[in-house]
Amino acid sequence: MKRLILIRHAKTHPAAFGQRDFDRMLTERGFSDASMMAERLKKAGIVPELILSSTAKRAEQTVSILADAFKYPLEKIDWRKDFYQCFPEEFLEAIYALDDSIETVFIIAHNPGISMLATELSGTLKRVDLPTCGIAGITLETKKWIEISTAKKQLFLFDTPKQDHV
Repeated sequence: MKRLILIRHAKTHPAAFGQRDFDRMLTERGFSDASMMAERLKKAGIVPELILSSTAKRAEQTVSILADAFKYPLEKIDWRKDFYQCFPEEFLEAIYALDDSIETVFIIAHNPGISMLATELSGTLKRVDLPTCGIAGITLETKKWIEISTAKKQLFLFDTPKQDHV
């Protein structure tokens, strides 16, 4: 059994005049939401064995908060420039290449691509729409990442910063 934890970056500031979209930074709420969502994942016992992340500034900041919460070494993060403004095919190429000894992978990226991937892999017919810092967890009944397309898949987690937790 494999688990993919798909996470959209946290809330950002709008681009300042002349600023590239790639360089947008998290808001105060973004930092707070990322910390809260990391704690929810920890409480659920969902711990990354590998983290793949976009290199855009807002994704970098989000993943740094997650890595800190899990004591995951920053140097072990697989930074993926191709995860910025990509579609499910680019994510899937990276997933196919994963080492089969790894069971739980976190992917931090952007909409629309991350939501499209969640929809494609969720095993449901309805569209999965991840808000900022939203998380979709998908189980894959396989021992090999290369078999992701044919594996039975199920959405086991959908959580957002605005959902109430007791």
